[in-house]
Amino acid sequence: PVAAAQGTPATPVATPPAGVTTPPPAPDPTASQLPETTRLSIAKSGPGRVRAGARVTYTIRVRNTGGAVARRVVVADTVPASMSLAGASRGWSLRDGRVRMSAGSLPPGAARTVRLTFVLRADAHGSRTNVATAVAANAPRVSARSRATVVAVRGTQVRLVRPAVTG
Repeated sequence: PVAAAQGTPATPVATPPAGVTTPPPAPDPTASQLPETTRLSIAKSGPGRVRAGARVTYTIRVRNTGGAVARRVVVADTVPASMSLAGASRGWSLRDGRVRMSAGSLPPGAARTVRLTFVLRADAHGSRTNVATAVAANAPRVSARSRATVVAVRGTQVRLVRPAVTG
């Protein structure tokens, strides 16, 4: 005798005729959508030329270009060689040659603009590249740079003039 297979009976599968394509199923309206992503963008601007000994101000703009809130956003900037921090927007701190600011949360489309002012040493020469970064707890790091050529200050000559003595 032949033993009968145990379990559920097989259900016949309908195969469409050759050349007929079955359309994909319609999306389930009750299914949740994919989660929104967070994306940061950063732009940095500053002068292209700066005089040795002068103040240099950089403007940094961080924007959430994604569809979800960017959480715990931190903006940082490295102090370039031959420069010292002279001023910053509120909330910045200086540590180990890096200026940092906690920018909190940025909703989708929101932006934060900050300014940093540095003083360039009088004996500086060449060029300076300044790099700013931004990162969020739920977004990768982005960076922007600004490069300035240092213009040397020409020395002024002082000529002593002897006063005329009359008398």
